[in-house]
Amino acid sequence: MFGIIFLLYLSGRAQITITSNEIPSQTGYKYYEYGVSDSTGNGFPVNVGQSGGPHSWNFDAATYSGGGSQKTTIVDVASTPFSADFPTANLAYLYSADSGNIYFYLKNSDTELLGLGSGSEIQGIKSTLIQEPGDILIKYPFTYGTAWSSDYTDTLSAGMGFLMIERVVSDNSVDAYGTITVPLGTYDCLRTEAMVTTYSLTYFNNILYFSDTLKTIEYTWMGENLGLLASASSLVGETNPDFTMASDVSFRVSGATAIAQEDFTKPSAYSLDQNYPNPFNPTTNIGFTLPEKGTVTISIYNVVGEQVATAFSGNLPAGKHNMEFDAGNLSSGIYFYRIEANKWKATKQMILMK
Repeated sequence: MFGIIFLLYLSGRAQITITSNEIPSQTGYKYYEYGVSDSTGNGFPVNVGQSGGPHSWNFDAATYSGGGSQKTTIVDVASTPFSADFPTANLAYLYSADSGNIYFYLKNSDTELLGLGSGSEIQGIKSTLIQEPGDILIKYPFTYGTAWSSDYTDTLSAGMGFLMIERVVSDNSVDAYGTITVPLGTYDCLRTEAMVTTYSLTYFNNILYFSDTLKTIEYTWMGENLGLLASASSLVGETNPDFTMASDVSFRVSGATAIAQEDFTKPSAYSLDQNYPNPFNPTTNIGFTLPEKGTVTISIYNVVGEQVATAFSGNLPAGKHNMEFDAGNLSSGIYFYRIEANKWKATKQMILMK
């Protein structure tokens, strides 16, 4: 009897409901994702699980070597360079990359979260992608059993006579629930299944030179007050909803720090770099090297030995890593950052000057 009650408790606990006010929307909020994308056509092994629940999913950076991370910041719509192209947007996400910035524009209402498109500044080239009438990303209340369809057209104009038009049709359903473990932590979640068909036309100087139809299956995992926790896309042409090879996988690394870039050439020894810049205000980069995969924790201490922050905690593959630490909530002074990886430990000093 106790076992039945416990299983019912778990089942009810994991069947969460997400409303519009539980999607992160505060300007300045930032998070980090780690992701891999396939360029070979072979894909990456993935366990997307099955419908129903409760299930347990796990996404670990050590499983997906060769990827990288990306910082996302919620920014004020009016302050962005493409706000005039998206007059109905009330939410904007800035994806920062080495080559430039991409701004994603959304409209969050009581009934749905609508993707409106994006604007990018990549290596000095500006382009916009308008989604009309918009991609329905979430229907509220978002809970197990919620279902909806989305049908929108992407128009990408990058100048120089290049124009790409895509019609994207998807059938979406919140088809599974349970818990998900990512480097950020373990959370109750809901899984959305999207059956996607993309019809694309590409023009150059008003001449059609390419057309195609692609079918994919896409999964996303959402948590309360956290938003997107993980996503996985099938290889093109996949028809099995329980597919085991993915073309793209991404998941949350942290809410305050991230792996900025990684070199997966396997080194021979552990090492901890001096943070840079130092002194810093309020962010600094901490580099370190792992000769083997393992659980890594980077803790921040003040001069009296009190732990004041955790810069990173999660599993990482072997290689050279570089992450960003934001000390915006700390006061000026001398601090120590300590790394623990497997049985190896090291400590260095850094100075925060505001």
